[in-house]
Amino acid sequence: MGRFRKLLGGRVLEILGRDEPAWEIALSFAVGVAISFSPFLGLHWAIGLLIAWIFRLNKVDVLIGTLIPVNPWTLVPIYSTSTYVGWFVLHSRAPGRRFEKIPWSEIPHLSYWEEHGFGQFRPYLSSFILGSAIFSVLAGLTTYVILVNVIRHHRAKRATRMESNRADEKTSGADSPGITEPLDTD
Repeated sequence: MGRFRKLLGGRVLEILGRDEPAWEIALSFAVGVAISFSPFLGLHWAIGLLIAWIFRLNKVDVLIGTLIPVNPWTLVPIYSTSTYVGWFVLHSRAPGRRFEKIPWSEIPHLSYWEEHGFGQFRPYLSSFILGSAIFSVLAGLTTYVILVNVIRHHRAKRATRMESNRADEKTSGADSPGITEPLDTD
């Protein structure tokens, strides 16, 4: 875990110190985060690379942004919550106990799909897509606002520290006695 944290910390410091404008770095990450919340599971990297290529964003930053928020540990809570939010927006009420009406034991069998098709899941699918889209936009905007401010703050702090170091070097160089003439050893 320490090695991963050191690698990630080094990458974050590298990102904060790059010469690209703060808005561009933040936008690349925010696009990646927004894509990671999208309902297109399994296509996040492909979509991220395509958008980064079209808008000339940093591809590495977009890909890292797609990996951070949605991972195997957060996938179920995020998509469950987004489906719930989408259901609430579409139907103006909570889904209640509708999930209990789904015959979960019959779903893996072909006969169920031949008889019912996707009709029973259509409301859940539309809720999932809408809720994920809402979360995607909110996560992307939030990431952009936070990250652009963090980068600007970090750069201002670094500039102040560098100015302080330069001032210290100038004052310490003037006060130190130096050898003005070479010593004669004859």
